[in-house]
Amino acid sequence: MGKELILVVDDEKAALEVASCILEDAGYGVIKSLRPLDGIKKAIEQKPDLVLLDWYMPQMDGLQTLQKLKADKITKEIPVIMATGIKTDSEDLKQALDSGAVDFIRKPIDEIELLARVKAALSLVNYYNENRQHLKTIHKQEKKIINQKAEEYKKELEFKKQELINNALQLLQIMENTSGMVSELKKINLEISDDNSAKLKHFIAKYQNKSFEEKWYEYEKRFEEVHSDYYQKLLRDFPSLSANERKLCVYFKMDMENKDIAALTFSSYDAVRKARVRLKHKLNLSSEDNLVEFLNRY
Repeated sequence: MGKELILVVDDEKAALEVASCILEDAGYGVIKSLRPLDGIKKAIEQKPDLVLLDWYMPQMDGLQTLQKLKADKITKEIPVIMATGIKTDSEDLKQALDSGAVDFIRKPIDEIELLARVKAALSLVNYYNENRQHLKTIHKQEKKIINQKAEEYKKELEFKKQELINNALQLLQIMENTSGMVSELKKINLEISDDNSAKLKHFIAKYQNKSFEEKWYEYEKRFEEVHSDYYQKLLRDFPSLSANERKLCVYFKMDMENKDIAALTFSSYDAVRKARVRLKHKLNLSSEDNLVEFLNRY
């Protein structure tokens, strides 16, 4: 037999000794208790592998004792076999099992039956503990894998965010260069004929729009890789936002300054400032609310 420790609780000394002797002769360690409260204390202190608990006892019966054992986090996992010579009806036994007992044995106790039920209960508990440990190991491994994947995702996201910032800076540089070229063309426009001037103005406007839309399309694709559900969440709360206002929400989320947005959109600084005020109003923000912080919630 194994070296499992069994707590026997029975207010009848003769019955307590009989059960204890059977278990000791079979190689089990035994803790004895004549009183339920003392038995609960010993169960908490010594954490036996199994409890053999008499049902009919004064002051606190076996069912009440069982319920207290199952209510304590230290003893709730300890299997309990109820021993009874009076409570033998099927309803009584069902009540014991429903309260947490793993088995029951009728008194007077038969040696063969006692050892068989004890062995079965301990085997069941050992099987449960082994599987619980196995599940803990699996859970630990799964948690490790999840953490690794989370760390990989975090690094990938940080890389994409940095890439997005770099793209924004490149976009800004390109648009500043384009703006410079447009300014030069406008100077030339002052020196040519009216007919050619109209053509040049048309060319400048067309070039500005085409250049901006191409660069914006590239940038927006990068942005959506990093913030995949940004537009979806934003439009869920503010469905009336126009296409230009959505673009502004991206710029402000990236914490771009008004002068940079003006360069990107070929607008004046004052126009961007006014657009920011209108956007805050449309998002139901007060003048004191931080627009960047608000947009970063999405």
